[in-house]
Amino acid sequence: MITWLRKVQSPTLIFFSCVVVVSVIVGFLSKPYFTEHIFYADINKYSFDRKEDNQMIYRSRTANSLQVQVEQQKRSVFIDDQKYIITEINPKPNITYSVLYPNGRT
Repeated sequence: MITWLRKVQSPTLIFFSCVVVVSVIVGFLSKPYFTEHIFYADINKYSFDRKEDNQMIYRSRTANSLQVQVEQQKRSVFIDDQKYIITEINPKPNITYSVLYPNGRT
């Protein structure tokens, strides 16, 4: 019993126990950072809010929300009542997209 108690109090065991506890805490606290899908547009941070039929809505704390309509290989993005059309041109090996801006520029 006494030898077991001495093993429990050894510095190596205490150190590794602390490392395991700290690793679990860091893993738990960092989970939202790696699982939340976010992106930046015009210096504003957007995250997924909800999906309605074929429309996805992203919210930001610093700007108006974005709406994305999904239609097969074409997506329409609405930012401040302006429509941007994103079309997939080449699916593989290097994915290529075309963006049509509200002013007609591609």
